[in-house]
Amino acid sequence: MKTREEQLFGKLREATAALRTALDERDALRKERTEPIAIVGMGCRFPGGASDPSAYFQLLCDGKDAVVELATRWEQLGVKADEKLPRWAALLTEPIDMFDSAFFGIAPREAHSLDPQQRLFLEVAWEALEDAGIKPHSLNKSRTGVFVGACTDDYSSLVERQAETEKDAYSTIGNMRSVLGGRLSYSLGLQGPCITVDTACSSSLVAIYLACRSLRNRESNLALAGGVSLHLSLDSTVGLSRIQALSPDGRCRTFDAMANGYVRGEGCGVLVLKRLCDAERDGDRVWAVIRGLAINQDGRSTGLTAPNVIAQQELIADALADAGVTAESIGYVETHGTATALGDPIEVEALRAVLGEPRASGAACVLGAVKTNIGHLEGAAGVAGVIKTALVLAKQRIPKNLNFRTLNAHIDLAGSCLRVATELAEWPRGSTPRYAGVSGFGLSGTNVHLVLAEAPDRPVVSASTPQKAQLVIVSGRSEAALRAQAASLRKHVLAHPETNLADLSYSLSRTRSELEHRAALVCGSHKELLDGLAALEVGASFPQLQVGRVVGNAATDVVFVFPGQGSQWIGMGQTLLREEPLFETALRACDRAIQAEAGFSVIEALTAEDAAAKLEQIEIVQPTLFALSVALAAVWRGYGIEPSFVVGHSMGEVAAAYVASALSLADAVAVICRRSRLLRRISGQGEMAMIELSAAEAERAIAPLSQRVSIAVCNSPRSTVIAGDRAAIAEIVDRLSAQGIFVRRVKVDVASHSPQVDPLRSDILTALRDVTPQALAIPMYSTVSGERLGGKELDAAYWERNLRQPVRFSEVIERLLTEGHVLLLEVSPHPLLIPAMEEMRLGSKREGRAIGSLRRGQGDRTELLCRLGELWIAGAHVNWNKVEAIGRQRIDLPTYAWQRQRCWVTAAKEGDSPFAQSGRVDQIGKRSTSSAGISRQGTESASAHPILGELMRLNTQPNIRLWNTALSSAHPAWISDHRVNGALVFPGTGHLEMLCTAGIALFGSASFSLTYLALLDALIVPEQGSIAVQVEANFESETVAEVQIISRQIVQGKHLFHVHSRARLEAERKPEQPGLHITTLVERMPQTQSIDSFYANMLAMGLQLGPAFRGLCALWKGEGEALGRLLLPTEAGTDSGYQFHPALLDACLQVMAGCFGTEGETTPWIPVKIEGVRWFRRPSGELYCHAKTLLSEDPSADRRCASLCISDSDGAAVVCIEKLTVQRIESARRAAHDSWYLGVDWEEKPVGKAQSGARKWLLLGDGGSLAHRLHDALVSAGHEVCLRKESRPDLEMVHKLLRSAFSGQAPDAIVCLFGMDAAIDGNDPVQGVSALCLSLLAAVQAVAGAGFREVPRIWVLTRGGQAVGAETAEPGAASLWGLGRTVALEHPDLRCARVDLDVLKGTDEAAEVLAELLADEEEEEIAYRHGHRYVSRLDRQNTPSSLRSRKRPGLTIRKDRSYLLSGGLGGLGQSVARWLAKQGAGRIVLLSRHGVQTTAQAECVSALREDGADVWVVSADVAERTQVAQTLARIASEGLPLAGVVHAAGVLDDGLLMQQTAARFDQVLRPKVAGAWNLSELTRDLPLDFFVLYSSAAGLLGSPGQGNYAAANAYLDALAHKRCSEGLTALGINWGPFAEVGLAAAQSNRAERLALRGMRSLRPAEGVTILAELLGRSEGQIGVVPLDVRQWGAFHQSALSSPRFARLKQQSDADAPSAGDGELRLRIMQTPFAQRPLLLADCLRGHVSHVLRIPEAELDLDAPLTSLGLDSLMGLELRNRLESALGARVKATILWTYPTVRSLSEHLAKTLFPDDDAMPKEPHSEVPAVQNPSDEVAQLDDQQLLALIDDELALARKHGA
Repeated sequence: MKTREEQLFGKLREATAALRTALDERDALRKERTEPIAIVGMGCRFPGGASDPSAYFQLLCDGKDAVVELATRWEQLGVKADEKLPRWAALLTEPIDMFDSAFFGIAPREAHSLDPQQRLFLEVAWEALEDAGIKPHSLNKSRTGVFVGACTDDYSSLVERQAETEKDAYSTIGNMRSVLGGRLSYSLGLQGPCITVDTACSSSLVAIYLACRSLRNRESNLALAGGVSLHLSLDSTVGLSRIQALSPDGRCRTFDAMANGYVRGEGCGVLVLKRLCDAERDGDRVWAVIRGLAINQDGRSTGLTAPNVIAQQELIADALADAGVTAESIGYVETHGTATALGDPIEVEALRAVLGEPRASGAACVLGAVKTNIGHLEGAAGVAGVIKTALVLAKQRIPKNLNFRTLNAHIDLAGSCLRVATELAEWPRGSTPRYAGVSGFGLSGTNVHLVLAEAPDRPVVSASTPQKAQLVIVSGRSEAALRAQAASLRKHVLAHPETNLADLSYSLSRTRSELEHRAALVCGSHKELLDGLAALEVGASFPQLQVGRVVGNAATDVVFVFPGQGSQWIGMGQTLLREEPLFETALRACDRAIQAEAGFSVIEALTAEDAAAKLEQIEIVQPTLFALSVALAAVWRGYGIEPSFVVGHSMGEVAAAYVASALSLADAVAVICRRSRLLRRISGQGEMAMIELSAAEAERAIAPLSQRVSIAVCNSPRSTVIAGDRAAIAEIVDRLSAQGIFVRRVKVDVASHSPQVDPLRSDILTALRDVTPQALAIPMYSTVSGERLGGKELDAAYWERNLRQPVRFSEVIERLLTEGHVLLLEVSPHPLLIPAMEEMRLGSKREGRAIGSLRRGQGDRTELLCRLGELWIAGAHVNWNKVEAIGRQRIDLPTYAWQRQRCWVTAAKEGDSPFAQSGRVDQIGKRSTSSAGISRQGTESASAHPILGELMRLNTQPNIRLWNTALSSAHPAWISDHRVNGALVFPGTGHLEMLCTAGIALFGSASFSLTYLALLDALIVPEQGSIAVQVEANFESETVAEVQIISRQIVQGKHLFHVHSRARLEAERKPEQPGLHITTLVERMPQTQSIDSFYANMLAMGLQLGPAFRGLCALWKGEGEALGRLLLPTEAGTDSGYQFHPALLDACLQVMAGCFGTEGETTPWIPVKIEGVRWFRRPSGELYCHAKTLLSEDPSADRRCASLCISDSDGAAVVCIEKLTVQRIESARRAAHDSWYLGVDWEEKPVGKAQSGARKWLLLGDGGSLAHRLHDALVSAGHEVCLRKESRPDLEMVHKLLRSAFSGQAPDAIVCLFGMDAAIDGNDPVQGVSALCLSLLAAVQAVAGAGFREVPRIWVLTRGGQAVGAETAEPGAASLWGLGRTVALEHPDLRCARVDLDVLKGTDEAAEVLAELLADEEEEEIAYRHGHRYVSRLDRQNTPSSLRSRKRPGLTIRKDRSYLLSGGLGGLGQSVARWLAKQGAGRIVLLSRHGVQTTAQAECVSALREDGADVWVVSADVAERTQVAQTLARIASEGLPLAGVVHAAGVLDDGLLMQQTAARFDQVLRPKVAGAWNLSELTRDLPLDFFVLYSSAAGLLGSPGQGNYAAANAYLDALAHKRCSEGLTALGINWGPFAEVGLAAAQSNRAERLALRGMRSLRPAEGVTILAELLGRSEGQIGVVPLDVRQWGAFHQSALSSPRFARLKQQSDADAPSAGDGELRLRIMQTPFAQRPLLLADCLRGHVSHVLRIPEAELDLDAPLTSLGLDSLMGLELRNRLESALGARVKATILWTYPTVRSLSEHLAKTLFPDDDAMPKEPHSEVPAVQNPSDEVAQLDDQQLLALIDDELALARKHGA
């Protein structure tokens, strides 16, 4: 027992140990918090040509001033020069509009919208990593942080000025400052913190501060930090000039008496930062060390932007304390130094207070200011200072400040150690470390100071080894980049002749990323290096230079293949023994082991004079070959090639087993030596021969002698080795040779793998009984069994079978190839197996290669390095870090040779033509000869063609041609004579004339045709002013162009673009010219019509054709045909300048009326489609037109078709139109709208049979008596049932229930019964609806979060929630259906089904529900009524059954009535209000919760009043019943009774169901549900003309992320039905999204995203037009959704598989892609099958080029499309183009499954155009991408999967679901 004293001592020891541990932890924590941070890499692009740190420091030391005149930049930006504008800035000399977008996998289409700051930061960050010796791609998935400072986004203003048609999603993302750092993290796959900082001038220094903190806190293991700033806007510069911050004379005079402001500069700098301990561990080159850092704020100084001297003093003191150094240690400070009267004195005063005390040594603290050289880089100013300071410390020199003569009178340096840097001064290392400071002060008051120290001394590298052969590798993203890399490297070596080849090889392999295009050069001297690089630069060949490309998913692993006997040659291994230490070491180890085992020296055998004789002896040659193979394997592994598998052929399996660690060296040597000694006993008795036959064919060939000869080796499907008796072998050789079969004897005298070795079996087993195999360290396939080995089976018995059994080499290699191991390295002195392996690889059609190690007579290091280069080029993973580094050191290398192309937006120019482009340059920095950066082609100006305008070419988009013009009532003069129903309409023939002239400009003198013209919408010409019109032609290929005619108007300050027609022009051979036999036609058509009566009839139909359009002189009519004689009226003017005057051509089209007998009609017809137009000659004089009716594809009476042939008076053809389609104008106007109408039809369908098997059922909710009856019925049927009668279950309750109901097992189905009693309290409808929806939400969230492997199906039961026929509907129950539709889209695995039961409860109701549940069909929406079962179907209908005829048909907006609009000041409310005012409404009451708040709202109210309406703006909440009642009472008391209500109030709070909460539901339900209920109840007794509920398509279709919104709108739909059933007027409209106004438009890019998902946005004008139409004829509910079902289904595939969408899908299939380009399909089918992929590749090349905006000539057919910038949005566009061109369905995922143009074309050739002479009968077959959807997903990599995930799932990630 311990004494008390011992116990006390023990406790004291414990306490002391604990204290020591605590102190150690404290010290470690302190060390971490102040841990030095090493700057291991730097990249920069600064003014004055400072494109890298070396050039930057040279500029500083040379004292260069980088300030230039700004006039060039203003010119570049299209700004008119003005003497009042700022004149000076320090600008980059490199063109800022150039970018290597392909390198970063950004499509040119996206790159044009990308902020040049993002582009610059990407490139400089890459260069910084290269400077750090870090391969950027090695950082993928690493905790590397990105911290970037930026305080401007000038480019966004240029993007905003683009034409609206040019803007897309990339315009926004590309200019978000937050994306600046994120794009780098995305590009390199960095997963550390990523922060963009804006603290004005201190931004980049704050970024560096945050990076250091992140490293110290272990959030990051590496960090990239810096800043970027470019000046691309006039506004910011003028603003700074206005506050007198800028120097008017362009000189930044920091600390000088003449200081008058700073000069703006631009540039980018990036640091690569590491913890110093990590940098030293990794052997990094360190530029400098950040020892201390501090950050603070000025707080309340003399002004918001005024610096605070006290704050600056504290900042510097804090930084010194953090660094743990004294003020005396600081020898240099890079000041903020803005040369302002206020800033400079305050900064120096703070420095003097902290650092200025005189030093005992007399040393000075020098003040530098880089702004005097390169200006103030603002967001990048801090990093410019840090890079300068790091260079000062590294280069040991301090550059002088420029523009300094006399010290500012307000700065006092007397008596201090502070000195201004007035001369270039040396600052050498000394006995104590040197320290420097860097200051940065933000305009916003955020200050940062860093303390930098010199880098630690680097260890001395031993002298480099003598020059010998080295492998120099170079790579690039493209072939051009590869050559540029070679040129750059060659230039660098010429400039640095001292470059050591070993160091160069070492540095290239370890510090440069390995890109797709590769070159490997083996050289032994500078001359060979320079000559080889020169050859590579120009694409020439050179000895030992190999060039290639890693294609697709090339192999990264290598299989080591060890051959059998036969690779020996005299002299093998001798050179390597001298040159390669790795080889020597391994060979000597084998030599010692073999001497111990066999008593002879392998090395002596190799070098002996009688080596030839020795190598004839089997007991020597086999051990020798074993030793050489082992030594070569050691060299390969030392070169960084690690085998993924090993394979041995015959005796080669011994070496393979040793390399794979299954045998020790002693055991392997024992096997090879002892067995070869035994083989001497049968030496000379047998022979082996290789025959070019398959194994089966060889068996038949040797059958007569099978007792003496057997199959020994199967090398490949066409190569077999036989072995056996010498005489028998000779006989077989002679016989096969005589048959012309290739046969070759093998140089052995032992018939291994044949019966001749049977006598040795027992001796072999005895000799090898002590062999002890181990488990394999490297996988190995056995060529004895063909199976994968474990290692332990490689015992004596195995090695006996290895000698006796056939070698199953081909079987093993084919298996490896099938598994994807396609890089095969033969490890031997000379390759024996490469032909066989290559034959099998080529047969497998896999990329890869079979490569040897050495060759006979070429056995040195050079040959090995050549093969290493070949492996690397083939895609082998080479671990360069394993390559011996002794005697080598890292040297500086040139950074990547960017292959930049111009990427710049084209901004719309204000002025005469809205489509004219603002001034640009072809390459910023090089002025274009065109003032607008657009090349004008030809000599025709706008005046040369009367209506087409001037042809322009965009330099940024060479495949685009533009013509700009303006139309007015006066220009052209004849247009005033063409009116339709009073409106001035540009005629369709005007479109044709524009297209004809454009075709001549596009295709020159070549003949062309217009294959298709769709006249989409009338081009209305204003009576006053003009309308801008643009013709845009887009070349798909050299012979095909798509053309569209667009107009632009400015409405409320916004540019509105409208496409009026689209056409396709194709060049063609000169076609045969048909003609007219005029006399014959006149004789055939004796009936004539008076021209006066003809035009009178035109007038009666609403076609007011003036004199210019009355060119028809005579008209003959026959059965289905007509002939007209025509002449251009003098009122139309001259035809000079026209190809075919539109007025004359219109007269030709008028002849068509004679075919149809339009007399007595009152509705005008207009052309809507023209197909097959061919021009033969320009018309002159009198013309004839023959019109002939055609059968329309639309059998309705609203469309008619005819063909037209126009000839001159001699009958020679002028123009032929194969098909012209006209349509009644009302039908044309309504055609598009009709296709947008969606309704719900109820189709009677009996329930199916019950599914067999017992299931687990969870009944959830009250459900009344039905719940018990259903429970009992299920139990009686043998099912397990849990009933929980909870009226409103919540999430926690459902969670517990799922865990307990079935012992934690998932139920098969959950039946939600809480909707059976969904009557809503009218006093608080929101609470009732919310409670119902939250119950369903709880069930969904609980199930989705339970982690069940098999999720249950959810059934939602309601009563009376749907209006089947003309019934009423219970709105509360209907809201559950709206939510359920969203559940079905977000969680298709739940198979959410909605069942609505009859309000009149039937006695067999439980039986109906039971049958429904047990059938478990795919139907989603079912209703039971009066014993009948109905299922819902969405349908496109002109008058869906969900609409009812108005009880009071016709509608007039009255002057003596009031009209109330809830949400009246919202965008939709304003559009309806304007329509009401135009219709003459007396009073318009705009109900808005907050009243007028914006200028736009005020302007709208004023405009309404100007139109004569009495406008009330009432601030009231429609959800508050009292406030609504007060408003209605006021209306009633003011004399104009209420006649109409439009409820358009609403809010959004989107989020996936897993993020939804009660609060979010209530927020959305309140205005919709309570507002609608209040308006309905309080107007019930009023004689309203209309009561309109603005619902949403979300309620009809469901909408991911909008479950609350869908529920609210479904409530409105049911309320409309309820009112109608009660005899009240109501119309619920499920609107699709609106553009420009409405909730969808309020969300950034939402309209564009929805459009890309197949749901086009409605324009407000379209909305009120449809509203007026519906109000006049309908009540009930209707959807108005411009929906492309196929496109929508691509994002909601589960929906299209639902029977509910079956009709829509059928209609979509009927509108499937046509047969596409029939000529192309025919051409493909007529092409030999082997050449079809080439033809398809040409087709695909054009489409890919168009989508990605990459010129066809530059498109790499083997580059993955994702690497070219293809994302999911572009992928859908490309898919659609392919479908159109090929007339076939193409899955979107096919672009990821076959990711290159070449692989895609090969796949399409096989699937669409198989090797069959017959044309496919069904051209609409879908292209199968993969056979199984799950397999399809499994084959996609992470990036491809992310590209296909909808943005709703991105929202889930954002909210952490």
